[in-house]
Amino acid sequence: MRACALFCCALACGGASGEPSEPVAVASSAGSTVGGVVTVSIVVNHAPRVLSIAAPSPLLIGQPAAVSATAIDADGDPLSWRWSSDCEGTFADRTASETTFVLASQPASGSCAMQVEADDGRGGHGDGTLIVQATPVKAVFAPQIGVTVQGALEAVPGEAVGFEVYAIDPQGGSLRFEWGCSAGTFETRSSDAGHARATFIAPACSPATVQVWSDVTDDAGATSRAAFGLRVPCG
Repeated sequence: MRACALFCCALACGGASGEPSEPVAVASSAGSTVGGVVTVSIVVNHAPRVLSIAAPSPLLIGQPAAVSATAIDADGDPLSWRWSSDCEGTFADRTASETTFVLASQPASGSCAMQVEADDGRGGHGDGTLIVQATPVKAVFAPQIGVTVQGALEAVPGEAVGFEVYAIDPQGGSLRFEWGCSAGTFETRSSDAGHARATFIAPACSPATVQVWSDVTDDAGATSRAAFGLRVPCG
């Protein structure tokens, strides 16, 4: 007759420890019975939960954008990360909670889904998604100085000298003109679209050349300078 071993285990929840235990009878191949206790521990793993995702909006093509995520794990397990996006681009480090993303091309939808997964290494994981706008980089060109006019290269103290500046904005916006000088004063200053003029009063004589300038600024804040030099010799 073929010998066999019989193993019986019944779980019962109870006891001071909260761990299920029950006496088990084991029949050996020799037919003897060995009394014993089997303790079964049930471990429940809680999946991590993504709390937040941060990214600038809009994303600009070719410009690094800082992205980050936070998550919580109820079991205190260390977390690993995995970033992805439905837009064409590159993450500096897909496995870091904080990294940068460079958008490679303009998505047809005009937006990108930034997705992150937190994994606890024990089969639990949590996901998060943030939708951000994506736009091409708007090129900004400084105003272009065209013709400049200076009434004289040399003056005596108190003499009036006229200056003019013509400029254009490559984006077609408006321009602001601001006059300045290292010495002396302005008698009049005026400007209209793309053109400014000023009447300058020469200061006291000086061996140094007097600097006169006009800063031209567009709507985007880009600035170009038209610079002049005026000699006011002594004697």
